Amino acid sequence: MKKLIVAPVLSLLLLAIACSTDKSLPSGFDSLHRTSTGQIKVLYAPLLHAAQFRAPVKTGLVPTLLLGKHAGVTSRVALRFTNFASVDTATVSSATLTFNQNAKWGNGSEFSGTVHLINSSWDESSVTWDGLKNAYDPSSSLASFAVQPLDSTTVSVPVPPEWINSWINKNNNNGFLLEAPQAAFMAQWISVDVTQSWPTLSMIFTTKSGTLDTVAVGPTEDASLLDYDQLSPAYTLESDLEKTLLDNAKGYRTLLRFDLSALPVQATIHQAQFALNLDPAATTIGSDGLEIVVNSVRNDSAWQNLDEMVVDTVYIHPNGTINPDVATMTISATPHVTYMTALIQRITLGTVPNYGFVVQSTQYGKDLSSATLYTEQNANGMKPTLKITYALPASPRF
Repeated sequence: MKKLIVAPVLSLLLLAIACSTDKSLPSGFDSLHRTSTGQIKVLYAPLLHAAQFRAPVKTGLVPTLLLGKHAGVTSRVALRFTNFASVDTATVSSATLTFNQNAKWGNGSEFSGTVHLINSSWDESSVTWDGLKNAYDPSSSLASFAVQPLDSTTVSVPVPPEWINSWINKNNNNGFLLEAPQAAFMAQWISVDVTQSWPTLSMIFTTKSGTLDTVAVGPTEDASLLDYDQLSPAYTLESDLEKTLLDNAKGYRTLLRFDLSALPVQATIHQAQFALNLDPAATTIGSDGLEIVVNSVRNDSAWQNLDEMVVDTVYIHPNGTINPDVATMTISATPHVTYMTALIQRITLGTVPNYGFVVQSTQYGKDLSSATLYTEQNANGMKPTLKITYALPASPRF
């Protein structure tokens, strides 16, 4: 009986020993060693070329209005009201336009503004100062108002009621223009292109039944009209600069091209960290910061036809914010570092060409934020950087 028990136990023990022993496959492939089992590398991509150019600034769809003068920029304001359905007869006896001021640029004293009728049509999405500078009479003003050098206040602008009555009768309603010839700073107001605190036109009128009533309406269209003391022509490439600009009011963009030739096509990009180094003494940023986007250039390898330059719009591109008093802005927040990583991967794979990047504001015309970027290494700062962490695949066994 004991022999019958011992025999199965010995068999199980021998089987366990055999299964725990490594044996080479009959082919012998496991005896070959890999020359590389894969590795993680870091590349600081060299900056090959940096330049800047400017494009005309369209302000009609941004959330602010600018009135006054600062840092070589002069701005007027154009407004148009058409929503008079609540006023059932053209008997407006008083009208006041109210703006909410939420910032100022510069440190000048109080200035006076004037109100003028516009005598030609305009469109909010495309209007510029050049398009309206001959569309009003600057010597004829029927109202004036004061603007205080405060970061938060309300500005009241009287409007001749006969203008409103004429518009209610649908006669030549092209709106009106505000300007401030002697302004010593730039006032920033909230535009109609926000969800609250937009400009309002408050009116007192007599109804058809003979009673007094009041109503407040918002503008149908409003826009800042920017003018400049001195500026480079639009779409002119400016190269070989120690510093380049990003400027909301003047429309400057920065072009950067990095050398990515050291990245093998089989590389897997794990992280691409993009950084801009600023000259704080030559940088002025509002409290909201200057939001920028990095777009890849698709069609102009030599940056020669800037007005026809096409950027990649198929993919989401990385954004970052340059904040006041910060010397270096790095795109490192989720998900934008992921978008930057994907952008470098597309270049590595040849999905998009390496024609460089356009670094630009996301809201030109919003305010007077301006950032000066170092594009050359020097004692006070350093050029834009692109740090790429990538992996190479393991070599095959055979």
